[in-house]
Amino acid sequence: MIQQISKIRIGTRTSLMAMAQAKKVAARLQAQNPGLVCEMVGITPSGDKDKKTPLWQMDVVGIFSHELDERLLAQDVDCVVHSFKDLGTERPKGIKMAALLPRDNPRDIILFNPNIEEKLKKGEEICIGTSSPRRMVQVPDFLSQALPQVGPSPRICTAVLRGNANSRIEKLKNPQEGAQKYDGIVLALAGLTRLLEDDAATAVTQQLLSGLKVMVLPLTQCPTAPGQGLVCVEVREGDEAMQSLMAPLHCRQTESQVQAEREILLRHGGGCHQRFGATQLHLPNLTNPVMLVRGENKDEERVDEDIWQAPDITVQAGTVWDGQSQGENLFIAQPVQADIPEAPVMFVTHARAMPEGFMPASRLWVSGVQTWFKLAKRGLWVEGCGEGFGIDFLKNTLAEPVLSLPPLATWKVLTHAGAVGHWPKGQAIATYQLTLNAQSPLLEDLSRATTAWWGSGTQYEYLGEQATHVTLHACGAGRTADTLRARGLNPVVFPSHSIFLKWLQDKAVHPQKTQELKASVQ
Repeated sequence: MIQQISKIRIGTRTSLMAMAQAKKVAARLQAQNPGLVCEMVGITPSGDKDKKTPLWQMDVVGIFSHELDERLLAQDVDCVVHSFKDLGTERPKGIKMAALLPRDNPRDIILFNPNIEEKLKKGEEICIGTSSPRRMVQVPDFLSQALPQVGPSPRICTAVLRGNANSRIEKLKNPQEGAQKYDGIVLALAGLTRLLEDDAATAVTQQLLSGLKVMVLPLTQCPTAPGQGLVCVEVREGDEAMQSLMAPLHCRQTESQVQAEREILLRHGGGCHQRFGATQLHLPNLTNPVMLVRGENKDEERVDEDIWQAPDITVQAGTVWDGQSQGENLFIAQPVQADIPEAPVMFVTHARAMPEGFMPASRLWVSGVQTWFKLAKRGLWVEGCGEGFGIDFLKNTLAEPVLSLPPLATWKVLTHAGAVGHWPKGQAIATYQLTLNAQSPLLEDLSRATTAWWGSGTQYEYLGEQATHVTLHACGAGRTADTLRARGLNPVVFPSHSIFLKWLQDKAVHPQKTQELKASVQ
């Protein structure tokens, strides 16, 4: 018979963020077990005692968990709460994972000093603080294209930054005399959310965040550490009462995700030396999740890959029509004189939807990474993007308290005339219109194709009647899939265009065409 529990001692690190996530566990336990008393036991691990040495130089196993493990095994506490990404792939004997909470947002966010654009105009080097080798690999390449080009091409460097989230933000805003100065710092978005949701940390965190500029890093470019955004509860093996108490908190989908990400970690080598990110995503219109891997392995070799279980479909012999690789040639875009009202936030569906020379005061979010990069070249600050998966994919991120974004209904959407009707009435503004390019060779190619990749729903709306021989319609996981289904099609949906091209290679479809596609993937 399992013993009834009336009080538990929860071991946790002592930082505001660690305490916030431990209290989150306690609140869920108490909701399941009214009257349960939860005592917080603060424990300081070696990683919190030494706040200067880079993590990868510390000769300690379990930098943020060893002392918590000892106290749990010594029965000083009944369970311990961790940020899962801080745990090694091998845990001490006698300790068992009892619960993984539903995953919070796995993304990274960069916080920038307000003077960042002035430094960019002067061509000064931009220093980004982080303690993560993964971020040191990923972030400079991304920011070199994502920061607004208001002067010379941005020059990005990284510098080691240790400490808890609050102290890192303090070092960004108010560096001590003689200390390293940072223009931006990279943090886990989930951690900031936990601070803002905790009564004891809300006010100080809001004050620290005040005035800072932000960028939310797209997972397709910068996947994060395996397990980022996860809170884990561990207990002693054999403690059936505690395991039973924690069981209702456990999320099986989260467990599946983290197991897949940990497999990548074991394959390429991890720990505090880890130089790559691996994040599994469940995308709209897709049954199987996709694993995004970007960065370098332990030998500093690139390990960029997208892993996805593709459908086992027979493809009819013939030719492939690719509406994405050459889709820009299908239409002629003509500007439309538009009265663009002031709005707190604008969502830009394509770079050409932003009128030339227009520099809105609004905060900007965009549809995808390439649109972000193109607008950055024009000197515009973009905070984040939908990664080509549609704005619905973004909704949870847009609701994050750290961003302080107004409701979507107050936003304005810049798009083309044919897409205005796809948005709520009055929200979208047509800044250009599309007319078919009658000279495009793609039109004739489509009439002969048996497989077609639709780069947008607009392409199908204009050209669907010409796809008379197409037996396999393919597209990405965003709104295009919704449009094709609304037109009565049953498209094969892929996480990305590059995965579609790889799928064709693996199918050995159309040998001559496949050879060309393989070159474009590599």
